Amino acid sequence: IHAENTGVVQFSFGTYAQTKPLVFQIGYPALMGGGGTVDHRNMEWCTYAGGASGDELTSVEVDEDGNAYTCGKTWSADFPVAPGTEFFPPFQPQQAGWASAVAMKFDALTKQLMWATYFGGQGQTIAHKCAVYKGTDTSLDYVFLTGSTNSSDFPTFHEPGSPFVNAVHDIYSGGGRRMWVGGFRRSNGSCDWSTTHGAQNGDTWSEDGLAIDVDNGGNVAVGGRLTGSVENETPDFQLVTPANSFARPVGGGFVITFSSNYTINWATTFASLWYQTQVTDMRFERTLNDYNLWIVGADAGDLTVPLDVVPHPDGGFYQPDAMGTSAFLARFRLSDHQLTFCTRWGGQTFASSTEAYGIEISSKFLYVVGYTGASDLTALHCPDPGGPDVLSTYIHQTNAPWQYSDGFILRFSMYPFSLNYGTLIGGAKDDILLDVDASENVV
Repeated sequence: IHAENTGVVQFSFGTYAQTKPLVFQIGYPALMGGGGTVDHRNMEWCTYAGGASGDELTSVEVDEDGNAYTCGKTWSADFPVAPGTEFFPPFQPQQAGWASAVAMKFDALTKQLMWATYFGGQGQTIAHKCAVYKGTDTSLDYVFLTGSTNSSDFPTFHEPGSPFVNAVHDIYSGGGRRMWVGGFRRSNGSCDWSTTHGAQNGDTWSEDGLAIDVDNGGNVAVGGRLTGSVENETPDFQLVTPANSFARPVGGGFVITFSSNYTINWATTFASLWYQTQVTDMRFERTLNDYNLWIVGADAGDLTVPLDVVPHPDGGFYQPDAMGTSAFLARFRLSDHQLTFCTRWGGQTFASSTEAYGIEISSKFLYVVGYTGASDLTALHCPDPGGPDVLSTYIHQTNAPWQYSDGFILRFSMYPFSLNYGTLIGGAKDDILLDVDASENVV
């Protein structure tokens, strides 16, 4: 019962068994007598997670059984990791610094918290993104996290008897912040591998891990951004460039791939050297003939350090130029670490800003999401495939002065490669799409 002109709703219901949960379904139920199906737009589960201070969860992934893993950061000394709230002891049962990374696992069926853990040192540690191994080798059943830390005592190690026995494990040795990556057991949250990567000695450069993926062979890739505090200074980035591989000594984003023993086999900067440039998400792709790494992010359009743009061999969408910050989509062939495709996506005016934040690959399509403030997009940027009730527009939802950005969704056909669908989506205020998950539907 809704009280008119208020936000108050009252419920009136009959007798029910008070020993069982009372469930409210918002939406349309299945038809009586077994006909119809449940409306899958209904939310099946939701929960708070955190303590008495600020908490932030920034990424969520699921394994092949539907168990959910999430990560982020907390300022709370009472984040729910104490015995009794998880099935297994966490690796770090107490907060190490004034802000710590956190990771959690929820059971797919019961939605119970299976484990949760702090991670970090005495400073600030953040987990930005997680990736879950879904292959058949049970010895590699880990969830991998990346983020950034300014803790000089950040724990780095490789657990004997684990797949990481020979893994790189560099201590914190410089930088305003350092990227970190770690492997946590899917079963109980224990960390068996942790390393940092970043500037040596000085503190004028920071490196943040923003993107991570793991393939069915257990190979890991990490991406992110480099930011500096001294104008015109070259980034202090530790390049690892095999013979004839793509190598850029100066750039604002970066890509790192690890070999099967979790040592670095390729590391390069990417894109221009400006504050908005970054690699934000990535996905491995194996085909019959190639082994690829796709990345998305943003490039600020610096003419002195330009984005390396490469047309796709099959043709399809290609935008080599932009004035302001543009989104980019790029593909590296990992057999020889060559850049085989890179395009911008965005407007042509200096004032516009476009950034891609999420990428996903299904059996047929590649999806990219993000935000744009560009007002000069065309149907080439957002193709309309036609059909009833298709949402496809390249026009902002409003021109109000306080409405700067709309989210965008792009769908690329993989074979042959082409941009075959796109749309802006938003309302009267700023809108951003941060992540995407797709099979044949996009969420």
